[in-house]
Amino acid sequence: MVATTLNLIPNSTTDAEFRAWGKPISDALTSFGLTKTADTGQVDWATVIKPTGTNIYAAYEIRQFTDDLQSTLPIFFKIGFGLGASTTLNGSGISIQVGTSTNGAGAIGSQSSPVNRAIVSTAPQTTAHPCYLSGSNNRLCMGLFNTLSQGASYLFIERSKNTSSSDTGEAILVHTCLSTSAARYNYYIKPSGLIVEEPSGIFTPAIGTTAAVGNQIAIYPNLFFDGGFIKNPGITHFAHYVNDNSVAGVPFTIPIAGVNRTYISLGNVSAMAGVTRGGSSNIIMMMLYE
Repeated sequence: MVATTLNLIPNSTTDAEFRAWGKPISDALTSFGLTKTADTGQVDWATVIKPTGTNIYAAYEIRQFTDDLQSTLPIFFKIGFGLGASTTLNGSGISIQVGTSTNGAGAIGSQSSPVNRAIVSTAPQTTAHPCYLSGSNNRLCMGLFNTLSQGASYLFIERSKNTSSSDTGEAILVHTCLSTSAARYNYYIKPSGLIVEEPSGIFTPAIGTTAAVGNQIAIYPNLFFDGGFIKNPGITHFAHYVNDNSVAGVPFTIPIAGVNRTYISLGNVSAMAGVTRGGSSNIIMMMLYE
């Protein structure tokens, strides 16, 4: 298990600037044990040039889980590096697609989520913004460009869980949260059959700014559904009231299913707009950071 904070500038004005924010994210994925596949056409960070166009992701990598359940339920994801919504401002963008197979030439198979833009910056930035990443060979957590008012975004991929929060081979849990857009979805991807896609399942009280009692806080899981039933929540992310822990990026420990785990608050309230069910505007995301 590895956790890291990268301070990156989302600026794709030049080839060098494009590589400067993309390659560190790629290196982090390698350090987590999420290995590249042998798919052709993947990015070479020593020679890649920035793409041109709107919402284009010309440079990509295909990564795979490498845990014991990979033979039971394979998990692959395609991460694209490119430009955001402006052809003139050289904003930066990342796209994500998650599925159970790849064709060997850079395409994720049909049992997959749609392509989602995981972050978009419409204009190039001149200062660095913190990117929080953690992972292992069986999960990925990314809180990217967390202090941007437009572009701070979150991505979480993990396996389904049993009642003890241990991994199972039933499904892939995917959550994407793109700031200031509608790309805030849960995907419940099984080895075959219907893929459940729906808005975020974080249910919170509609009012209030805190749920703390003494040194305890309330945390709210992201609930996934299948066939009308609530599934066991994942452990990569939860939500809490901002006043219960408003300091972003500082690790803290809480017990999850009897196991002490390390999380950080992401601290960006605007990035959570439309993510929670209940209407509170005082909720922020917390991310597994170990």
